[in-house]
Amino acid sequence: MADRQERLEEALDSLAAAPGMLGAILLTRDGFAVLNRCPRLPAPETFAAMGATLLAAAEAALAELGTVEPAHIVFEAGKTRIVVRGVSDQLVLATISEPGADLDKVLPRVDDTAALVGKIVAG
Repeated sequence: MADRQERLEEALDSLAAAPGMLGAILLTRDGFAVLNRCPRLPAPETFAAMGATLLAAAEAALAELGTVEPAHIVFEAGKTRIVVRGVSDQLVLATISEPGADLDKVLPRVDDTAALVGKIVAG
């Protein structure tokens, strides 16, 4: 059986290879890159810090509204769409996709991968 690192790599590789996806990165909630599967990302450390910060801000805003469900953020700029979603109390999953990628297909893939990563990390 594959070890935890290999299973995490397989999960992110599968997500990054899906149609319309450009990459995926697993990061800590305090902003450190754990596993980068996005070759287009020139500075994964900066991206990880900003992704974690954006999700934390969104979750804080939602908490003020009484919302407790897992949050995800979707934002677009130019030829890139980024989705950031919490995996656990310690990890965040961020994906980069083409803006034309069908969000109704991208979000379930991100959710499924986040759930899988959560199970892998939990053991």
